[in-house]
Formats: sequence, structure tokens, C-alpha cells
Amino acid sequence: DDIIRVFPTVPDCWGDVQFEDLRAQGAFLVSARMKDGRVRWVRITAGADRPCLVRNPWPDDDVVVESEGRRLVITGDTLSWPACRDVTYVLYPADARPSPEEMEPVITEMTDENSHWFGVKHVPRF
Repeated sequence: DDIIRVFPTVPDCWGDVQFEDLRAQGAFLVSARMKDGRVRWVRITAGADRPCLVRNPWPDDDVVVESEGRRLVITGDTLSWPACRDVTYVLYPADARPSPEEMEPVITEMTDENSHWFGVKHVPRF
């Protein structure tokens, strides 16, 4: 249905989660951060001129969609706006604008001690 869902299956015990530039259906690159169990912001770059549909991660709040110095405030279960190719949109709750520092990627060095390619810390059984 082309609706972007941010963190749709993240367990409650994962309080701080982030991803960068995942490709979503409809030619969108999506990045987002969750802190203390709450989505802080979503960044979407459009790869085509088409409507962008996002399941609202803040259903009880007004949501700001900001791009190129313009702000659009929208509400509802599904957020929708006409996206333009190569334009980046930042979404956040109207009362909680993220700082530029908060939107920088957090790089965690992958070591043998904290993870491996399968994301678990024990040897899988075969």
C-alpha cells in the first residue's frame, strides 16, 4: 500500500534505535531515530515526484514536515504530502523540533565483542 512505517516491529525493550537511508517502496530513502522508546524524527528523501505516505509515529500530536525552509503541519493516522524528487523532508512532533546535532548519525564501531554479522552474541546452532 506504499505507506512507510517507521520502527513497525521494534520491541519495547529497545529504547534507543536508529537507521540511515533504508530504501522504502515508492523510491524513498528513509532515516529515523528513536530515543527512550519514542520516535524523535524521521528524514525522507524522495527519489521521484509522487505523494509520500507515512504511518504517523506521533498519532496524538501535530506533525511538522519541513523541507527547504518550508513547514507543513499535518495530523492523522497516515501523513501525506506531495513529495518532489531529490528533496529531503524532516518529520517531527510540532512541540519537539530536533537539533541538528541530534540528527547526525551515531556510529557504533562493530567489534567481535559487541556483535557479529547475524546480530547475536552467541554461536548459532546448525
